[in-house]
Amino acid sequence: MDIQGLRELRSYGGCVIASSWTTGSGKHTNIKTIPPCCKRIERWERSKYPKRIQDVFEQNPQAKAVVAIVDMWRAKQFLKGDEKDEDEEYERGIERILESDRDVPGS
Repeated sequence: MDIQGLRELRSYGGCVIASSWTTGSGKHTNIKTIPPCCKRIERWERSKYPKRIQDVFEQNPQAKAVVAIVDMWRAKQFLKGDEKDEDEEYERGIERILESDRDVPGS
């Protein structure tokens, strides 16, 4: 699952022009993986989606498509779950360090 991509897209307000959702440069350009809860939305589909997505098309008249978070609630749940996993991993790391300190003779 592409949680990092979801975080990045959320930092851009949940919607970016599809041409900027790429990696590489020149003829070696690739499209980034579209994260969970997100979709590539073509200009002709924009009326089906929230105003924040329609506004990106209005601000960028030449944009043919955008990549946007279409299920914001579920995206927040993914990000929230990821933060919990990171916290648990951090705590396990601290426990390992403390245990290894106890194993060292003379300390």
